[in-house]
Amino acid sequence: MKKKPRITALDISDVKIAGVVAELESKNKITVLSYDITNESCLKNGLVVDITKAAAVIKNFVKKLQHKSHTSSPTIAVNITGEDLALSKSQAAILISNARGIITSADLKAVISQAHIQGVSLDRKIIETLISKYTVDDNVEVINPLRMYAKKLCVQLSVVSGFTNHINNLRKAISRAGYCVKDLVADPIADSFSVLTEKDKEDGVVLMNIGCLRSQIIVFKKNKMEYLKVVNRGGADITKSISSSLDVSFEYAEELKRRYGCAQFYNNQKQEVVLKKDDGTFKTINRNLITDAASGGLFDVFDFIDKELKKANIYLEKDYKIILTGGLALMDSAIEALQAKFHLAISAGVPRGYSVVNELVAPNWSTCLGVAKKSLINPPYVPYSRALSAPRYIIQKFNDFMTDYF
Repeated sequence: MKKKPRITALDISDVKIAGVVAELESKNKITVLSYDITNESCLKNGLVVDITKAAAVIKNFVKKLQHKSHTSSPTIAVNITGEDLALSKSQAAILISNARGIITSADLKAVISQAHIQGVSLDRKIIETLISKYTVDDNVEVINPLRMYAKKLCVQLSVVSGFTNHINNLRKAISRAGYCVKDLVADPIADSFSVLTEKDKEDGVVLMNIGCLRSQIIVFKKNKMEYLKVVNRGGADITKSISSSLDVSFEYAEELKRRYGCAQFYNNQKQEVVLKKDDGTFKTINRNLITDAASGGLFDVFDFIDKELKKANIYLEKDYKIILTGGLALMDSAIEALQAKFHLAISAGVPRGYSVVNELVAPNWSTCLGVAKKSLINPPYVPYSRALSAPRYIIQKFNDFMTDYF
């Protein structure tokens, strides 16, 4: 019996590590065999700052995670986060020089490689490539140009990249932990794999993952990636709003945020709550003061994101569905408060296409499950090279020949 593909996927952030061991059951269905989460992390501002410590944390976490599913695999898939994630658009063109004038797989790889060179600076590493469109002979847009007759082939790409040194440091930490990286997945890409449908991407969608320290925004329209950005705003800003408004510590404000969220309380409900101030004294306040402070912080975060989108001529009130993921989507009445304030249709994004326990069907697991899904269903594209061993190179060339001409 053929062994089913299996992957250990990690979602590493500044405040936690979440992980799953997942198996591909069928073309678009994934079963989670084990999962775990820890509040211990190894990043600061999305970057590895101590390789030795990071290696130790990752090693202990993955060992425990794989033990739960009786798995022992040296390869893992991991997310890439941080403000240095960027989307760039690039294009390139090549002449079809073979005698038959037919576009081959080698031509496709050549034009994509050329677009990579033109679109990404030397200090950045490509994490994800999405093909926006192919054009043959300057004026005919095609979906798949393979085996078509043409004199010229053009491609337009959307390329997601991060700083090479930052990515290499994460790879090194994972290598020291005793594992190798099979796939790197940018956080917004992982969220899109986990939450969005093809119809969402075609019709127009803004996917926001509002985490603790940062928010990640990705926009699709007509099945093309229009925008990607990571901004330095998140749930911690809401906690700061509560802390400053009520004169309580950040830790206590975080507890109040989790307990009350943005839910408003009315006359038939108990509205008084006793707060402990930083100086050790107590005071009684109306519970709505807590939720008002939380709502104010939430609105500031959302308003900042809205302004960033408008700079790119993306207007939330026009033709876009808005989906919220991340821990903030779980905050009590947060989505309802945003809908009332900004008069927009907003929904919580939950992972689709997984066989999992109910605990994982939640917005805060979207990135981790998306990393697993991306790695299992859509593995990274690696062009062939003459550096491959001779048998592998011959087999790959033979496969390309059969694809091109038969």
